[in-house]
Amino acid sequence: QINIVLPLSFLFLLVYIVEISLKILALGPIQYFKKFWNMCDFVVITISLIAACLELHPLYHSLAVVRPIKLIRIIRLKKRYRDIMNTMVVLTLRLISVSNVSLLLIVIFYFFAIVGMEAFQYQVTEGCCVNASYSVGHNNAGSLNSSAPNPAVYHLNNFDNILRSYVTLFILLVVNNWYIIMEGFASEVSPHWTARIYFFSFYIVTLVVLQVVISFIVEAYVLQLEEANHCKEREEQNLQIVYDTDCVEDEHRKKEVRITLHHQDIKKLNYLITYTDERRTRNRELFSFDRAVKKFRRINLPTEEGMQCSGRRLRTKDDLHLLKYRADIQQWIKEHDKTSAPSKTPTKQKIWAKTKKILIYLLE
Repeated sequence: QINIVLPLSFLFLLVYIVEISLKILALGPIQYFKKFWNMCDFVVITISLIAACLELHPLYHSLAVVRPIKLIRIIRLKKRYRDIMNTMVVLTLRLISVSNVSLLLIVIFYFFAIVGMEAFQYQVTEGCCVNASYSVGHNNAGSLNSSAPNPAVYHLNNFDNILRSYVTLFILLVVNNWYIIMEGFASEVSPHWTARIYFFSFYIVTLVVLQVVISFIVEAYVLQLEEANHCKEREEQNLQIVYDTDCVEDEHRKKEVRITLHHQDIKKLNYLITYTDERRTRNRELFSFDRAVKKFRRINLPTEEGMQCSGRRLRTKDDLHLLKYRADIQQWIKEHDKTSAPSKTPTKQKIWAKTKKILIYLLE
């Protein structure tokens, strides 16, 4: 079987290598590796080639488990699959960005783990909890007083150490037979209601935190879906088909940003850089701001004349909405100018002029 599978594996690898080589020759290495899915193809084929070569040695036959990694290339063949993967990437970045929520969840787990170890350590063991409504240490089939060991081994979900406490709390978090675990601990402590208060408190607190996390996940998914739909509409309007290009990843996901700094702004920036250098060690609250201006320390900023900075960043939800409703916003501005211009006071006219400039700048 190995003699038959290996030649076929090398044959497919040869086809993939030829495909990647032709793309690199046509696009160039820089343009080729700019796209995420091209990088993914290159990594997958490289790993598969190394594994196939090592598999020729008798000691490395176990590397056959790496062969299915080539199935990852199927994801890029259908755009809907790519949208799902892009959503997963966005969710990962979003969860990393909401570090405060993640840190709060870790602190909650640690707090309840310590309390659980103090209150329930070594309370639930094999053969215990005979009087529980749902037997934890015994078989629940037939009689509650059955002496047969429980095949589900719920007694392993305990608070004997910090690691098992985390596992038990995670099981409670996903609501996996939580009432069985609660009744097992409630039957072993006195008074029984104290254990129920502990488990109900953990459930309520984590429920609130999970709602916050889920809201971030849903928002990221909706944003990704809107981006994909808007990209599809734009392609249909332009009557063009983009081959092997993720519109969301290239033009649509990135926004060109240009900032003009006048000489007064540069003087203020130089002052802020000096200010953060002096107080960086005394005030830790400036750490995030210090990271923002760190790159400007390496630039010799001209103080007599202005400068223009340009770059690209990932689009946000507000950018997407401004892009989708560009024509509507411009129409609203025109209608507002027609209906409200005669009744405006000079102060209101100045405020509206500044607001209109900001909206036009955001639409550019």
